[in-house]
Amino acid sequence: MKNSIKLIIYAYPPGSIGLDPNNLGESTFIIVPLAMKEYYINYNQDKVIYDQYFNYNSIISIIQQLLSMYIVSEFIVLSEPDIEFGGLLNDYYGMDKAAQGLTNATLYRNKYYMRSLLKDKVNQPDFYLVKNKKMIYEIFEKKEDRMVLKPLSKDSAQGIKFIENKDEIEYMEMEEEAYLLEQVVEYKTMFTTDGICKGPDIVEFFVHQYDEPILETFQKSKRHITRTRDLYLEERIQKTLFENTVTILKTFNKCDEVFPFHMEWFLKGDSVIFCEAACRFGGKIGSLIQEAYDFNIFDKYWSIKLNKKDASPICFREIRKPNKIALNYCAYKKNGVLRFIPDFKDCGLKLKVEINQAYVASSNIQESSFEVNKTCDSESDYTCLIKRLDNLSASFIYEQ
Repeated sequence: MKNSIKLIIYAYPPGSIGLDPNNLGESTFIIVPLAMKEYYINYNQDKVIYDQYFNYNSIISIIQQLLSMYIVSEFIVLSEPDIEFGGLLNDYYGMDKAAQGLTNATLYRNKYYMRSLLKDKVNQPDFYLVKNKKMIYEIFEKKEDRMVLKPLSKDSAQGIKFIENKDEIEYMEMEEEAYLLEQVVEYKTMFTTDGICKGPDIVEFFVHQYDEPILETFQKSKRHITRTRDLYLEERIQKTLFENTVTILKTFNKCDEVFPFHMEWFLKGDSVIFCEAACRFGGKIGSLIQEAYDFNIFDKYWSIKLNKKDASPICFREIRKPNKIALNYCAYKKNGVLRFIPDFKDCGLKLKVEINQAYVASSNIQESSFEVNKTCDSESDYTCLIKRLDNLSASFIYEQ
């Protein structure tokens, strides 16, 4: 009789999902790109399968070889571009009926499906499915609002275009077959809700926020900050975020799927407005949770996922409270040849640029000159720290 295994498929270093060597037990395998081998040297090499090509065709070939020896109960895929592929694998090859299938994965990827199923359940901006410029013109004839055009299933802010007025439509490039067109929300703060779910239930829940609207950072501050939510954030807002997150999980999750979630919300006045949701860990937020809450969300997830440890649901009154503020600061690159880098040996920064190299100004939050994780005990300490980091970033000299 064949033994049952779980198969992780992941394109990036294991640290980004908190996967430790001891997580790969006797019944767990992982497929990774050959280019990632240096990150997996300390893992049980009998459980790591290196794929030179790491495309869906080559991955399926490996899966078919494994199926001749094992039963694969579940495929675990946490890289956002591959979420739907993981759902397909679970539907087609997987034996665990509670594993995330293609329908569920698609709801967390396709922005139009996502918004459509949540209509009248959470606050949302007006939205439309558009396939050409004529459709956009017709909407602008009825509405003069500022709009944003989003590819249906791309990651993060990739491919997003803002449309200030209908005169801009003629010169706009449309590379996708279809887009989501939605009304721009002029918001004060963007929150994220992050945690672990089991089906419609929340197992762990945390609130974080961005220091300022992401797209404004490219014109104004030239940096992006993700941080623990304000230590004095009103309980009313926290509760609304929790309840709305539950609404989304109940709408999308029809089995006992266990996965991390990352959702984004606008705060406009007193209203919480839904932006989008994903079934993955949220960027640097996993490490921020560890630092601010003294809690390892990665260990909790993998213990549930691979070892079937307790996954009891929690209510709002049971959510964890932060002990401090944890933050990730990313300074953007600027146009020109980098001629001077300040001394920051004692700051714990991760430098991502080199002296005398030419750079183009950052166009997304992944393109940074340096980044650093820090903690603060108070909001006043946080304000002082950001001023110091802003001054450090401003001292990088680029020559046009």
